[in-house]
Amino acid sequence: MKFKCKCKNIIKEIKKATIKVIDGKVRTAESLCECGEYMEEVEEEFTGFPTIHRKEPIHSMSGLVAKANESIKRNDKK
Repeated sequence: MKFKCKCKNIIKEIKKATIKVIDGKVRTAESLCECGEYMEEVEEEFTGFPTIHRKEPIHSMSGLVAKANESIKRNDKK
């Protein structure tokens, strides 16, 4: 995450952030500037969440149907 201070135009990149409630506002503790003010997060373009493609039979619809059919066959034999 990138943070920018209004006073000096300093940009700071933070890899690990600690979120705290400071003076009644939710802040990133590491975003404190040299001037004593908290920096604001620079918004980046959101490209969405990644898509996970699972190929294991248990996670695919055909695998679930096959497993259900096996279960039905076992129950019919009883």
